[in-house]
Parts: sequence; structure tokens; C-alpha cells
Amino acid sequence: MPTTITRLFGTARDLIERGAQSATASPKKAKGFVRKAEKALKKDGKLVTRAAKKRTLSPDCAAALTSLLTDATNRAQ
Repeated sequence: MPTTITRLFGTARDLIERGAQSATASPKKAKGFVRKAEKALKKDGKLVTRAAKKRTLSPDCAAALTSLLTDATNRAQ
């Protein structure tokens, strides 16, 4: 799997964790972290699609990642 996909997924995960931690102190800050995570997940989805078209990812792997990213994006909203 391309490292950019892994890195963006990790970034989104970290942003969601930061949002969860700051939710009690500042809901506005938490919302900002979740929005940033949502943007990272959408960008990650585009990278997965591009990698599938270039055949650097197998179709099965791309389908699984797309499903996972779609679910994560929906949960972030």
C-alpha cells in the first residue's frame, strides 16, 4: 500500500483522537479537529481511487479501503 495513503489515514485517526480528547474542554475545537479529519479521509479516498487506476493497489484492496474510508467519513460527520 502506498505510504501516502497510510500516512493520511494515520493523520485522520490522530485528529479524531485529539477531537475526542478536547470535546469536554472545547466543543468548538473538537468540531474543528473532526472537520480536518474528514478532509483527510476524503483526500485519502481520492488517493485510493488513483492508486487503483494506476494498478498499484489490487482491486480487492482498493474496494476494501474505499469501503473503510467511506464508513469513517460518514462517522466523522
